[in-house]
Amino acid sequence: MDLVSVSPVFNLYDNNWPLRTWQHQYPLPNLSLPIRAMGVALDSIVAGGSVISGGRVQKSVIGNNVRVNSYSEVSDSIIL
Repeated sequence: MDLVSVSPVFNLYDNNWPLRTWQHQYPLPNLSLPIRAMGVALDSIVAGGSVISGGRVQKSVIGNNVRVNSYSEVSDSIIL
């Protein structure tokens, strides 16, 4: 959960210390826009292949292929 802070101790974007890992090739996360509500992710990390469709994600880590549907709210969570 420290990764979602404004200035995390462990920075995923530090070019001097690259992450060496294997990952699936998923499409970019999709914050789709249904008719009445837009998907929102605040202070969160959302992995590829995930869809936030009208829901709200706040201070959370969302893994691959996770779907957050309309009127759903995820807060302070890790969902894989």
